[in-house]
Amino acid sequence: MPEVGFVGSRDIAAVFRPLGLEVAEVASAAEAEVALERMAGEGFALVFLEEDLGIELGETLARLKQRSLPVISLVPGVRGSRGTAAAAIRRMVERAVGADILFKGEDG
Repeated sequence: MPEVGFVGSRDIAAVFRPLGLEVAEVASAAEAEVALERMAGEGFALVFLEEDLGIELGETLARLKQRSLPVISLVPGVRGSRGTAAAAIRRMVERAVGADILFKGEDG
């Protein structure tokens, strides 16, 4: 069965741990990078990454996106969403269908 993981702060990890995901609690972007690299190397299919860390790890995420797995999905942190995850989903949908069908008419 493909592995699913989470990389982020302890506060958010508390949400994902009961779901049976492998959780990597990190305190810095450097620790998050190590955890992401490990999960990618171990063949994880999906990794949820706390959005604030994803913003700091732009180059690492760009490199990992060149691989087919893992899919890395940003999730809001304790400070709430910064819009990065929604913007990424919007770009993916636009590439897939050729139009903005999710946020049509919204600033999102």
